[in-house]
Amino acid sequence: MSETPGLDRFFGDWILDPASCRYEQGEPPVSGGYTISRLGDDIAFDIAWTDAGGEAHRHSFVSRPEGRPEPFKGGELADAMTTCAPVEGVLETRASYQGRDRMVVVRTLSVDGMSMEVVQTVTLPDLTEVSNRAVYARAQ
Repeated sequence: MSETPGLDRFFGDWILDPASCRYEQGEPPVSGGYTISRLGDDIAFDIAWTDAGGEAHRHSFVSRPEGRPEPFKGGELADAMTTCAPVEGVLETRASYQGRDRMVVVRTLSVDGMSMEVVQTVTLPDLTEVSNRAVYARAQ
C-alpha cells in the first residue's frame, strides 16, 4: 500500500452532512458516519447510517488498493471488488459481477482534506445508472 501516495489522507472518521445528500435511488439518510482505516495491506471501510424511518444500518468491507479485481463474497450482487487511487485525492472502489461493474464508489477529498465527497453509481438490471452523492466532514 505504500506505493499509493496520499492514501493515508483518507484514513479516519468522517461525519455525514445530511443536507449535502443528493439521491437518485432511495431516500437519503438522516445521519451517518464513515470510517476508513489501514488493515495491513488492505483498507477497511465501515459505513453506518440512520434512514429516514429511524432504522440504523451498517456495512463493512475490506479491499486491497492495488487496482485489480479481488474475489468478493457478495452473492449475485458482486463477486469481485477493485479498489484504487487513480489520482491524488481520489479513492475508487468498484464492485462487479462476472466482469461487469455493478457499483462504482468514488471518494474525493477536498484540497484541505477536511471533507470527502462520496458518489456511488449503481448500474441497474436494465443498464441505466443512478447516482447518490453525499459529503462527509472529517471528525475532529
